[in-house]
Amino acid sequence: MTRRRFMQKPETERRIMYGALWFIAGCVILAILTSCSPYTAQIATGNSTVAPSMTPEATVPQVTLSPTPRPITCTVTAYALNMRTAGTMRAAVVRILERGEVVTVLERDGWLKVATRNTTGFIYARYCK
Repeated sequence: MTRRRFMQKPETERRIMYGALWFIAGCVILAILTSCSPYTAQIATGNSTVAPSMTPEATVPQVTLSPTPRPITCTVTAYALNMRTAGTMRAAVVRILERGEVVTVLERDGWLKVATRNTTGFIYARYCK
């Protein structure tokens, strides 16, 4: 009995060979391109080539200071305004604010999350200008 050797068609073998060559060529090109670093730019001076040196100014990040924003406040316009635990009518009342009281606004939506000296809660935005 003769053993059958596994052989592919010549077309298929040629395609596999060309595919392998293209793969190898791609790997070589990729290796060449990644080995070139744009950060080692060199400055030509006369006959020699000198790499640029880092200056102290380039290594220290610049910090810009912005002025501290003023807190947003509003004045209660209703005679008595309920400050609640959440921004809904069903939430429990924490405190009753009187007309003319100034509160600091923390968040703004249909309801305002506000803070007084010792209490934080929600009030309806319509009654605070």
